[in-house]
Amino acid sequence: MPSRNKVELNNSRILTWARESGGYTLEDIAALFHKDVSVIDAWERGDDAPTYAQLERLANKLKRPLAVFFLPEPPV
Repeated sequence: MPSRNKVELNNSRILTWARESGGYTLEDIAALFHKDVSVIDAWERGDDAPTYAQLERLANKLKRPLAVFFLPEPPV
């Protein structure tokens, strides 16, 4: 369950879409955040969520606008 400092995402599948379309693996993103792969996997499953600062860092790494992570569905 996300805590108060975690971002409430409309659809956690957007995290997977952004990562995969950017050509990154779960391991790549886990290394970026110095986290275990299970943490990033939990974000993508919707069991946990990144903080706003982590989401900003992810958006920069994946070269995506921050707003894309708040869409209801992944872009086509």
